Parts: sequence; C-alpha cells; structure tokens
Amino acid sequence: MVSTKPSTFFFVGHDDKLKEKALKDLSSRLLEPSARQLDYKVFYGDEASAGEILDYVRTMPFIADKRFVVVKRFDSLPAKDKSRLVEYVRDPARSSYLVLDAWDDSILEDYGDLNKFAEIRRFGYPAGNELLTWIKQYLEAQDKKIDADAVDVLKELEGQSAAYITNELEKLIAFSGERKNVTGRDVEEVLGRSVLTSAFDLAGAIGNNNIGKAMDIISELLLTGKKPHEIIGILCWYFKRLARAKILSGKGENDARIIGILRISRKYSAEFLDHLKKHDIRLIAAKMQILLAADLEIKRTKYNPFLILEFAVMKLCLGG
Repeated sequence: MVSTKPSTFFFVGHDDKLKEKALKDLSSRLLEPSARQLDYKVFYGDEASAGEILDYVRTMPFIADKRFVVVKRFDSLPAKDKSRLVEYVRDPARSSYLVLDAWDDSILEDYGDLNKFAEIRRFGYPAGNELLTWIKQYLEAQDKKIDADAVDVLKELEGQSAAYITNELEKLIAFSGERKNVTGRDVEEVLGRSVLTSAFDLAGAIGNNNIGKAMDIISELLLTGKKPHEIIGILCWYFKRLARAKILSGKGENDARIIGILRISRKYSAEFLDHLKKHDIRLIAAKMQILLAADLEIKRTKYNPFLILEFAVMKLCLGG
C-alpha cells in the first residue's frame, strides 16, 4: 500500500520561534532520538547548492527508516536550484523527509501545484489581503475607517509581529483623535517614512549611480529608527520583486499584468517598469548577492553594521 503521509513540507512565514518549535515536534515524531546524530541534517540556502542537498536527501539513512533534512533560508537559493528542489518535491525519494523553510510565499505563487505534493505550514501573522482585511476590521472595531492611500502604506507592515502591528495601529487610533478616517498622512506621521517610498527612492539613486543621494536616504532612514539589516531588507524586497518581474516578462506577461501580479502601487509602476528595462537578470542576481553577503556579515561579524551597509550600497551604486 502506498503511504498517504507527506514526506515533504513547506514552512512559510516570518515567525522563526514557531518554526523551530514545529521542526522540533515534527522531527521528534518522524525520527528516533538515536538517529538524530546521523540522519538529521540542516542546510542553508545561501551556503549549499541543490546538488549537495539532493545528494544527501537521496542517500539511504544510516539508522532511521528515513533521513530528516531541513533547508533553511530557501529564499536565498538561486532560481535554478529552487526549481530543482521543486521538481524533487513532485517526485520525492522514499529515503528522506524534507522541510523547505522560506520567509516569502512567492515560491507557492510561482508553483501553484505544490500543495498537491507537500504539506504547507504557515507561520506568522496574516499576509497580503488577509492582513489588510484584519487591519480594516481592527480599526472598524474602534469606529475608524481607513483611506485607500493609507492602506497602500500599511501593506508594508507585512512580516512584522502581531505585537508590533497592534502597537502601530493603536498609535494611529490615538493620533487620529476624534476623526473617523485614518489617512495616508496619518500613517506617514506615525510610522515614519514609507518603506515602499524608501525602496523606490534608494533603487532610483542606485540605478543612477548616485552614491550621495543613496547615503542621504539611508541617513534619513537611520534617523527614523531603521536598523542597517532592515534597510538591507528594504532593498532585498525591491530586487526580489524586480527579479520576479523579469521572470514574468520572460514568460510573456505584459507590463500591466506584471504590475498586477506583483501588487506594485500605481504611484510607482512607471518607475518600476523603467528599472525593469535597465536590469537584466544577471545584474539583479549580482546586486542580491551583495545584499545577502552584507546581511550575513552584519549577523556574523563584529564589524560596524553601519559601515557594512554603506560599503554594500557603494558597491551597488558602482554597478554591482
């Protein structure tokens, strides 16, 4: 009889604590404690290749019935490596359990049939339209409505913790006072400079090789409380969207369809499409590598994170 239990899992979301607990529970259920030393392996997407991962996954276990393999930072794998692992998910080996751990659910959008082959588990706060619906309902419970331009800015709360989002909404409610409507200006005043605006302004400065302007934007973000790794995250968000747009364009999607799929605001659509024309996929990949390397250096070394960020942005301005 063929087993109906899944042997592959997608963990998607930003709550690393919940993911770690789920990994511990899942591995305890599927793997004997005595086999953990020899048949449990963790790979990292920015350090390993699909070839290494698949070689290990397809190797017979030492003690257990199946190996337990985790790929963290799946988002950091090159596109070709992601595709190879997705193909594996569609026809997995009987010798291993595989967990792919990603922050961004774009892989599920790109490969819509994965839920047929793997168990999808989400960790963290509501995302996308679910998050916006939740925000509207939260404000309506306080007898508030929110303007469309404010909604666009609040999309940027995606990926934050529940406590953070609730705290920011309470600030908005207090700031708007007796007014029934929460406006875009309210959001900008309370949350500071829009992350989306920052992403496009920074990308524009980098695209024009304008180091001075890029540094001015970074200084402003730092003054508003943004951390160096958060600014790198802003730029990663932008270049990931640009890479996805390039792939969609290669598949024959027109500009309007690309803007719709990626949910780029009309306010920035013309600039985004202009940047899309100026970047090929190799240049985007090179810039992403610079950002990922800077992010790792900030997390793993004792060097000043502000200097690491500035050096990375200078490299981006010089062409990646």
